[in-house]
Amino acid sequence: MDNYFPKWNQDRIVYQWKNDRLRIGADDVDVLEITGYSDFWLDLISCCNGINSFEEIKDLLRKKYDISENIIEKYISKFSDRNLLEILDRPVNQIDHYLINESLETYYSSEGIGGIKLLEKLSNLKVTILGCGAGGSHIALQLAQLGVGRLHLVDDDIVKENNINRQSMFTFNDIGKYKVDCVKDCILKRNYQCVVTKRKLKMSTVDAVKKEISESDWVFCCMDEPPYIAQRLVNRACYLFNIPSIYCFSQRSAGKLLFCNPNIQNIGCVDCLLYEQDSDNFQNLVKKFSNYDGKLITANILTNILLLSSWVVKKWLDCVTEKNSNVWNTLFRFDFYSFREDEFKHFSKQSHCPTCGHDFNKSKLWEILKIDE
Repeated sequence: MDNYFPKWNQDRIVYQWKNDRLRIGADDVDVLEITGYSDFWLDLISCCNGINSFEEIKDLLRKKYDISENIIEKYISKFSDRNLLEILDRPVNQIDHYLINESLETYYSSEGIGGIKLLEKLSNLKVTILGCGAGGSHIALQLAQLGVGRLHLVDDDIVKENNINRQSMFTFNDIGKYKVDCVKDCILKRNYQCVVTKRKLKMSTVDAVKKEISESDWVFCCMDEPPYIAQRLVNRACYLFNIPSIYCFSQRSAGKLLFCNPNIQNIGCVDCLLYEQDSDNFQNLVKKFSNYDGKLITANILTNILLLSSWVVKKWLDCVTEKNSNVWNTLFRFDFYSFREDEFKHFSKQSHCPTCGHDFNKSKLWEILKIDE
């Protein structure tokens, strides 16, 4: 460990307690107590500042205490296993932009999901956001603030008066401007390290989607129109390119979320879910939705939009870090009234799926929800 640099996670308060007892942390469910030798423990922790190498820490402690190198190494490893410190491969003062990302790094390290390594992983990701309305714009901003290095924004819509009260990124001064321009400006004001590209485009074919998602590591589908067809277009393009994708929807009472990944065996896709719902009644329902020509108003509030976008991004982060990767073949629902997540609908990969199956069926559903390649 001579060339490693232990760095204590400074969200954990360290203080002496009763009878030579050292207490670490103040979290409701994560407090560690160590009995005896509190001076040694305090010195060890203070040495783990991310600048001292293990060799330097060892020398400092052995001058003051009669303790072996193996014992010091053992305790540092135990602290690391408890997510109390992070083992760096270089001093913290040699890490680019560390002070900007200090809070993120500390959170990631204390959560046991990577610290600096996770920040580096996120900084190398390219995520495409299709649709920059209320949900997509807030998802894009949160991804940038998590440390995602490259974002590609696609939307052809402009900011309107009725967008303002359910979104926090647009102002009345933005009315008439393209949403992708406003979202990019907002992101760069908060994370200038993020590389943001944009396209003012309405995607109506699979080929158009393919051109936008090329080289992406993840795709977020935040488009809601045309219903079902928008999701099918993105789903088909992502499967052709083997790109994992996320689909999120919002209603007045709840939000829904679906993860798809063509790189994992036996994982279904959007069309698999639709196939399982296929029936005469479902086809009639889809026709009603598709043929409705009345004016619909998005009935929602910013509070719900922020709940939805935060839930979606946190589920994605847990998946990427494998803290909770059990997200496949499930349509999730988040209730805005009870603040509860439910597994709303389970489904499976379908051999008759027109996108990921091998025995395509000719249901009328695919004519009703026809997509252009």
